[in-house]
Amino acid sequence: MFHWYQKSQICYAYLADVIEIPDDEGRSSDGKSGPQSFYVDSAAFKSSRWFTRGWTLQELLAPKDIRFFSSSWDYLGRIGRLVEEISSATGIPTQYLTQELSLASASVACKMHWLSRRKTTRREDMAYCMLGIFGINMPLLYGEGDKAFIRLQEEILKSNTDHTLFCWAWTESVPASWTSMLAPNPAVFAQASQFVQNRVSVKPLPYSMTNYGLSITLPMVQAWSYALLMLDVNDTGMSPGGEQYDYEYNRLNYKFCIPVRPRRSEDGIHERERFPPTPIPFEIRRGNLRRHVIVRARADILALSSLGSLGLTGVRGEIDINRRQSPYGFLITIQDTLHLLDGSSKSFKFWSSSAENRVLQDISKAIRFETFPNKHSFDPDSSVFWVNPEGHSRTSGLMKIGRGQDVGCVLYFEVRISAPASSHHVSSSKDVEWNCQAVPAEFWKDSESSKVKLLKRLDLRFKSGRSYQEDEGPYKVEVGEIFRVPVGGLVPAGGKICTTVHLATRPGYNNFDVEHPPEESGEADWEDELSDSSVVARVSGKRG
Repeated sequence: MFHWYQKSQICYAYLADVIEIPDDEGRSSDGKSGPQSFYVDSAAFKSSRWFTRGWTLQELLAPKDIRFFSSSWDYLGRIGRLVEEISSATGIPTQYLTQELSLASASVACKMHWLSRRKTTRREDMAYCMLGIFGINMPLLYGEGDKAFIRLQEEILKSNTDHTLFCWAWTESVPASWTSMLAPNPAVFAQASQFVQNRVSVKPLPYSMTNYGLSITLPMVQAWSYALLMLDVNDTGMSPGGEQYDYEYNRLNYKFCIPVRPRRSEDGIHERERFPPTPIPFEIRRGNLRRHVIVRARADILALSSLGSLGLTGVRGEIDINRRQSPYGFLITIQDTLHLLDGSSKSFKFWSSSAENRVLQDISKAIRFETFPNKHSFDPDSSVFWVNPEGHSRTSGLMKIGRGQDVGCVLYFEVRISAPASSHHVSSSKDVEWNCQAVPAEFWKDSESSKVKLLKRLDLRFKSGRSYQEDEGPYKVEVGEIFRVPVGGLVPAGGKICTTVHLATRPGYNNFDVEHPPEESGEADWEDELSDSSVVARVSGKRG
């Protein structure tokens, strides 16, 4: 059908629900004047049912010339004159409507975004109506239901290297038991129009569908209980927080990541994770060595039969994002987990191992954490340290991370808000300042008073514009990109604001020795040591 419309000279679109209104001023949509003139309200035209049906998408994109008519067969105009109204109604850029740009130049996610606004009488037609737009063929099997959309994506995989196919968002329409790398339905691409294929990356390695799932090799970023796969994907210049930034710089330095988690059976198969619910940007340099993974790409019967259930809770455990009152969070990722382990940790399995980095399969089983002053600030399932200003302009907290008393580091988190957020509104990301710092684990004491003093000391240092001199220590932290976490299905306008925090080991620190700080009786000594900008923690690095 797509090629049939594409070869036509003229196509006529009859909008049965668009009615012309008498114009008292004698003007009409075709430029004629007189007592019998009519006009069409722009809002009525854009809300026509014709722009919401699945099969009319190819009728809109394929023909060279489309002429629109009202319910009384009065001529409304050609697509060239109505292109702005049609673009507003459909979300399709004007360049594709006027065929200034070929459909082949649009990313997979962009085309899926166009489909996400539409509906069909039969569920299978949500997939079948896109065959011509994607230029693929597959049998039409009415009765297969939502499996048709899965088959469509599998066919796209066979002939396309565009990773934006995986850039869908985990919304309320996704079943809690969903584990596939592929999307369950077109609706999850509603916010995916900005994703484009990265054209400047290294040569992509081939990937394919196997009987176990999608076999693919990608750079990996380690979070606490899951990993982020770095896709060859950029966006068109609009950040998730809503701010414009340099597109060329973004194209060369950033890619988008999606979360996956190893299955509990430890068979090497991974599953798409629910958090972060949307693809998030990461600097390319933060990605570890490329790792070959197999990610489930076929949904099970339970998931397909439960489409429409809530997405953030379910059979694979709970991520209590919606129930948390804290509106701000730091998503923690780690470059090298080796320095966070003690000598008893050699039995743990690594995803990758090299002189530069060692990435654990499940960091949550090997490395312990403790937070202060709120003992429940860190959520290991989401890998997020949550903070709640509770009407104040700033708030802070600590997190000890590492296996062993003096192994690892202490992370300091601070959020400053220029305009405090109310309980019903999250501040714009422009109003939020994020601070994070790593200090050696030796400054973490068991006593409550020691933790209070450490937090106060770090608060004062950041308030005065100074920070711990980390250039001599083994750890560095980088506050990265901002993204929003949807609550109640709002993406990205509502929900919570998060930023990424990357904990890395400085180049050349293959191992290090930590001299123990003074005992509790000498508490003031090590506290003064931290406050003196000319003295750093007693951590001696052995450079390789």
